[in-house]
Amino acid sequence: METKNHIEEIIRAELVKVKTSRRQVCIKTGVSEPILCRFMQGTRGLSTESAWALLDYFGYRITKGKGAK
Repeated sequence: METKNHIEEIIRAELVKVKTSRRQVCIKTGVSEPILCRFMQGTRGLSTESAWALLDYFGYRITKGKGAK
């Protein structure tokens, strides 16, 4: 799914540029370190819950646009 890949790209980019440690990101979001590590290595994707938690942490909001059905 193209949208999912785009969201994962956004999350990876944010994790690369974040000033705090990945451990702190895990503590603040509730995403486990092994899951985040495997995600960053590209060996697994993220669950919907983990993706939402990370997007929220980085200040992203997903909204339905005008005219969307």
